[in-house]
Amino acid sequence: DAGVLSYAMHGCAQILGARAVPDLLEVLHRNQRRPDGLQEGVLTETVKLLGRIGSQEAQPALVRELGRVTSEKGVSLEYGSTLVVALQQLRDPQARGAVEEYAATLAQRVPADPKLKKYWEDKVAEAQKAAASL
Repeated sequence: DAGVLSYAMHGCAQILGARAVPDLLEVLHRNQRRPDGLQEGVLTETVKLLGRIGSQEAQPALVRELGRVTSEKGVSLEYGSTLVVALQQLRDPQARGAVEEYAATLAQRVPADPKLKKYWEDKVAEAQKAAASL
């Protein structure tokens, strides 16, 4: 159950701090696809917790996830924004290149539809600003 998992992750992160990172990374790995369709919610909560903990151990997995946003169909830009914030929270300059690449990829894919264009441009600007801060 996604709700129970969320409560367990929050408790684990609160009590264990950085020692919870390996378990949270396992949750990130095992919940890419869920039979209940709630993978994005579970993944988003996991990424937020990893960002708050701030352990550099999470950086490679978060960078891989950021790549999934632009390479896999059905992964939302909101999830991408959550990943960008988490990478900022880690304060690891090594993540800068991945965030810059993410921004560049989004910039290449900005739709012509005026209803969508502004939203995408905002996501590009958000990622560029995050990259500059790393």
